[in-house]
Amino acid sequence: MRQRNALRLVGVLCLAAVACREGSQPRPAAQSDSETFASAVGFQVGAGSSGIVISGQFATVPGGQEERLIPTLPNATQVWLSTCAGQLSERAASVDIWLTLLPGGKVKEARAMNGATPLSRCLVDEISRQTLSGLSLSSETRIALRLALSKTA
Repeated sequence: MRQRNALRLVGVLCLAAVACREGSQPRPAAQSDSETFASAVGFQVGAGSSGIVISGQFATVPGGQEERLIPTLPNATQVWLSTCAGQLSERAASVDIWLTLLPGGKVKEARAMNGATPLSRCLVDEISRQTLSGLSLSSETRIALRLALSKTA
């Protein structure tokens, strides 16, 4: 009788531990933009060869991996933008992009969040072909990237 109760108690504790562990995992789909960007890391990149100043911010889901992406993501953003600079028809623009990185830095998916413009389509196409080398992410990571772009001339 005691052994059976002990086994039941162990079983209940194991189920509770698994349920709590799974319950604490982030749920990206339930996060709003404001929740995602509340812990974002900001960066600014000068005009460079594209003539476009980039003010950006990014956040990871699950959170806490932003530090691993500095300076790789801001530098990559400048490269992506230099390819797509001709698509920026206005003096300023804002683009939100979600991308998913595999542990080795390969981009699995990228998509624009605020409508399809020639600039956002170009950026998504450019990002989708990339591998961000030198990254050591522990698992598949989603990144919310918000860019504010302005032409210098």
